[in-house]
Amino acid sequence: GRAARSAEVPRQRRHSDSVRHAYYPGRRMNLGVVLLPLRVFLGLISVYAGMGKLSDPVYFDGGERGSMVTWLRSLHPWPIAEPLRDLALGHPVGAGLTVAFLQIVVGVLTVLGLWQRLAAFFGASLSAALILTVSWRTVPAYDAPDIIYLAAWSPLIIAGAPVYSTDARLAGEAWRRLGPRVGLWELRRRVLRRGGLMALVVAGMTLLVGSMLGGAVRASETVRSPEPSDVPTNNLPGSPLPRRADQSPTGATRGPLGEGR
Repeated sequence: GRAARSAEVPRQRRHSDSVRHAYYPGRRMNLGVVLLPLRVFLGLISVYAGMGKLSDPVYFDGGERGSMVTWLRSLHPWPIAEPLRDLALGHPVGAGLTVAFLQIVVGVLTVLGLWQRLAAFFGASLSAALILTVSWRTVPAYDAPDIIYLAAWSPLIIAGAPVYSTDARLAGEAWRRLGPRVGLWELRRRVLRRGGLMALVVAGMTLLVGSMLGGAVRASETVRSPEPSDVPTNNLPGSPLPRRADQSPTGATRGPLGEGR
């Protein structure tokens, strides 16, 4: 009788059972650890993309090949995105610098896990803007790389960076300093205040270092135009400079045969 009654009454579920999964019956899955590789990957890719723009010597010069102006003129965006392209064409240097620095700052904040939801929101916004202006008319939406990045940013918008991050460290420090009886709003206010100050410092340092590195790389790759007094040189291997028949290989003029004897 007691065994039958106990079999009919379902066992009350414990709280620890709700965070375990059937495919890992004896382990707990930490969402922050699962998202950590994605967070580091997106952060590094974003920094790489921004530094690639800052270090490109022809990206801001408005030339015919490789510049941002030429790239923008070749786009055929949605009508809703036409004002965005026109604004970038009207201010190409400002638009290019804004996108590049925004990518670098978003990448650094993502790697550090600082203000992760806000950084992921801006990263997703950049991907959505590229979909509307570039990818939609170029390739099908399901083949566009930007839609993959847009989907990859969305878990970080929802979950943030709960572990191995600056946000988690700030939350733990605030909890230890204020105590377990503190109100939720007071706890959040302390985290937001300290996190905002750290985000401003990180963004400022990122802009400074990024501008210095980008300027140094562009200056090292700048091609110097030859001066009138420079000796002509040919950089193509296997193709000597053309010369007249009366010139020697060193560039001096040959005299008539037998002269100087």
